[in-house]
Amino acid sequence: KRREILLLSSYFLFFFPFLIAILIYGIQVAAISWSIGEESWSVWHPPLYPIKTVIPITAVLLIIQGISDVIKKFILLRGEK
Repeated sequence: KRREILLLSSYFLFFFPFLIAILIYGIQVAAISWSIGEESWSVWHPPLYPIKTVIPITAVLLIIQGISDVIKKFILLRGEK
C-alpha cells in the first residue's frame, strides 16, 4: 500500500507537472513553426512544422496514459480488482 501511495504522489509531483510544461511549451513552439512555415536548413528544405506538432500530441497521449495509471492505482488502493 505504501508503494502505491508513493507512486501516486510521484505522479502528481513530477509526472503531470512535467508533461503539462511540455504541452504548453510544445503548443507554443508548434504554433510559431506553423505560422512561419518553418523549414530545415538542409539542401532539400523539409518542413519542420509537422514534426514539431508531434511534441504536444505526445504530451497529451502521455497525460492520458498517466491518468489511466492513476485510476488503476486508486482502484488497487481501494482493494478492488
